[in-house]
Amino acid sequence: MSQRAIKLILWLLLVATIPVRYQLADSEWAPTLRLAFLTAITLLLHLSEGFGGNLWALLLALGLAQSALYLLLLYACAAFAAGQLARRASPRLAAVLVAALALTLLGGTAALPLYVTPISSQTIYSSLLDVLR
Repeated sequence: MSQRAIKLILWLLLVATIPVRYQLADSEWAPTLRLAFLTAITLLLHLSEGFGGNLWALLLALGLAQSALYLLLLYACAAFAAGQLARRASPRLAAVLVAALALTLLGGTAALPLYVTPISSQTIYSSLLDVLR
C-alpha cells in the first residue's frame, strides 16, 4: 500500500471516528464528520432564509472555521502517521496495521457511547452508529 493511500485511509478514519470538541448551537464531543454535516445543514437553513438573520451567519461561520481547523489538523496527523509507517514498516505490514487500526476504531466507536451529543434528539451519549443515524 502506498504512503498516499495510507494517508487518505487514516485521514478518513480519523474524520469519521475521533471525537473533537466543537461549539455550534451547543457544545459537542463528536467526530468531525458530524460537525461537517451540521455545518451543511446550517448552510441550507441560511440559504433557505435568503441569507437573512445574523444567527445563521454566525453559526455557519463557526461551523466552517471549526470544520476547516479539524480537517487540517487530522490531515496533518494522518500524514505524519503515514510517513512514519512508510519509513518503518514494509508495505504489507503497513497495510495490516492500517486495517487493524480501522477495525479497532470503527468497532470500538460503534459499540461504545464515546460521543457527547446534546444536539441529538435521541440521547446525550452516543456511539458512532447513533451519531450517523
